[in-house]
Amino acid sequence: MAKVLVADDSELDRELTARALRKADPAPDAVLVEDGEQALQRLAEDPDIRLVLLDHRMPKMGAEDFLTAAPKELLDRVKVVLFSSAVSPSNVDRCLELGATEYVEKPTDPTEYGTAIRGALARHLGESTVDTVAP
Repeated sequence: MAKVLVADDSELDRELTARALRKADPAPDAVLVEDGEQALQRLAEDPDIRLVLLDHRMPKMGAEDFLTAAPKELLDRVKVVLFSSAVSPSNVDRCLELGATEYVEKPTDPTEYGTAIRGALARHLGESTVDTVAP
């Protein structure tokens, strides 16, 4: 089973994302980290990670710095989805230029949140997912 790396400085958002991942069918293993530095370290250590859900603004290292620092061979191995809220179009464009696969706006509604996560799984891992009413 592929693993999904969730890099988000918000403990609540990490938990919501992990909960949505557990409801997918099949449920991928989730690896949770607080910033881009930790994400780079985990990616280097774990070749089973296939998808990164990356918040834009995090302490120490945000999305743009993560994408700039990540070695090409790591970015070739994974899909990186910028999963964030209130990101300017220019920041989204910059992240896409640096190697992010897509931008998904982080919904505030719990039902939409889970649907957005499972949609990213389906698009980038080819996983069938169960679309439930709660994340």
